[in-house]
Amino acid sequence: MEEQIPKHISEFNEGDLITRIAPTQIYHKQLNDNLGMEMDVPAYQDNSGIGSPYKFLGVANGTIYLEYTDGDSKGRKTDYFKVHSHSDGWVKYIDPKTIEEPKKRFLNKKNIEKMLNNLNLS
Repeated sequence: MEEQIPKHISEFNEGDLITRIAPTQIYHKQLNDNLGMEMDVPAYQDNSGIGSPYKFLGVANGTIYLEYTDGDSKGRKTDYFKVHSHSDGWVKYIDPKTIEEPKKRFLNKKNIEKMLNNLNLS
């Protein structure tokens, strides 16, 4: 299976099947009394869309537009994320049904006999 390296949303083309794999850190403003100024402070991580397959529709007006491709839509046909906070962490979607479990090889009597017969002991 190929390694999924998170990419910027601009690296995808219309119609690509994509998903998010990295959460977005959301910040809020908080007054720092020691410095006397407002600072961005981590508030929470947004995990929206992680693992959900989306058809990439495009980016317009600072918004990433996506179309649902499975039953995860809760009745909606499209979803969107704001570019300023969700532009990174995207990859091409891999359907979990296509991931094959590595074939296991067991040593049984038949396999051991076959291996011994193939040995050249001369």
